[in-house]
Amino acid sequence: MALPLAFGRHDPQAVTARLSYASFVSTRHRLLFVETPKACSSTMKWVLAELTGTEVALQLAEDTTELSGCIHDRQAHTLPALTDLPADLAQEVLESPDYLRVCAVRNPFARLISAWADKIRLIEPGFEEPCREALKHAGREGADDAPTFKEFANWVVDTNDPTNCDPHWQSQTALTFPELIDYNYILRAESFEQDLQGLLAPLDPGWRDNAIARIRANTHNVSLPPKWSET
Repeated sequence: MALPLAFGRHDPQAVTARLSYASFVSTRHRLLFVETPKACSSTMKWVLAELTGTEVALQLAEDTTELSGCIHDRQAHTLPALTDLPADLAQEVLESPDYLRVCAVRNPFARLISAWADKIRLIEPGFEEPCREALKHAGREGADDAPTFKEFANWVVDTNDPTNCDPHWQSQTALTFPELIDYNYILRAESFEQDLQGLLAPLDPGWRDNAIARIRANTHNVSLPPKWSET
C-alpha cells in the first residue's frame, strides 16, 4: 500500500519496506509503535503481544541463538503494520491527535556496545560477514576470533553508511523517520520501565497495578553489558 506520507528526500520504497516490518498498530489501544533494534525492541514486542492477547510460543528462530528471538518474526504478531492498513486508517494513525505514535531510542554509544555484545562478540549466526569485514579492516584478515569492540566500532564508523547499513547499528533517525512520523511518545532505554509504565497504564486497566512486574516478565535479549571503561 502507498503510505500517506510526504516522503520528501526519503525513498518511498525504502520507507515502505522498513515500516512493513518495523511498525505495529493497535487500533483498539489507538497506538502505533515503530521499533529500533537494540533499543528495547525485543521487550517491547513481547509486551505488545501480551497487551493484545497474542500467544507466542518460544522457539528457535532463524539466525538467532535465543529462543525469545522468535518475537522478531513478523508472522508472530496479530498486530498489523502501517502498510497493512487502508489508506484512510493509515492516515488517521499518522495524523490523529487521538493516536499515540511511539518509538524507542537509546544512547548511541550504548546501543553500539549492545550490538557488538549481542551480534558480534559471539559471532551470532548471520553476522559472520560483518565479523570478517571488521577483522579485515583491523588488519586481522583470516583470524577466527571475534572482533574486539574497538575493531568493530572503527569498522562501523569508517566503512558503514549510517543511513543504509545493518539495522542493529544503523542511525536511529534513519530507522524511525522522525521527519515523516509525528511521534508524541518516546521511550528511552535509560528510563524504559518508567516510560513504558506511563504509556501502558492508561491504555489497559490490567496493567495499572503490576505494570513493572509484567514489563520485567516480558524482558528478553538483554545483552551482557560490558564495562564502559573497557570500551
